[in-house]
Amino acid sequence: MNEEVQSRIEAARSEISLKRREYDTIKMHLDALESRKRMLTEEMGSLSLFQFGRKKELREEIASLVEQMTEVESDLTIKEREMTALGYRIQALERGSDIEDEVQAYIMANFFEGKQKVSAIKYYRENTGVGLAEAKLAVEQMFEGTYDPPNTQASAAVKMPVPPAQEQIIEYIKMHFDRGSKIQAIAYYRQQTGASLKEAKEVVDRIF
Repeated sequence: MNEEVQSRIEAARSEISLKRREYDTIKMHLDALESRKRMLTEEMGSLSLFQFGRKKELREEIASLVEQMTEVESDLTIKEREMTALGYRIQALERGSDIEDEVQAYIMANFFEGKQKVSAIKYYRENTGVGLAEAKLAVEQMFEGTYDPPNTQASAAVKMPVPPAQEQIIEYIKMHFDRGSKIQAIAYYRQQTGASLKEAKEVVDRIF
């Protein structure tokens, strides 16, 4: 592993540590909101039928807390995705694999189901450095199942001039991956076969 790659890995690890601290701070805020909501809910239950004014105040404050909690939970989800994405970047650097494969796999895992195109384009740009138009085209093709990164076939051929039989690849995936590492399994399948992202995902989904 050369110095440049090692430096990029260390930078990604530092960024994960920073985002972990941000995540913990947000989580503490969420816990405080949940604690306050529980307290108000308990007070609501202890009031008599005739304490209309206080009940109204409590309902309004609880509704406000629920709205705040929704926003904070969304912030937590974003931080979790950011840390996960950095983890995939580190894995790609350590294995010497194509980072774009990791980017595609992450997008399909986190943004495809809800067709979150804007978020996917933003993530793609941040991790590949391409322009908006190119990122938009790439993400649209990913969602359609027609996208392959440049030189995918060539890089796969360099890594394995004579691909092993399909059964051997699948057996390897079963032995070395599980449901929690489906993204890595998809990346491995593509590296060994030169398959598109959609094809690789379908195969891995059938395995697990």
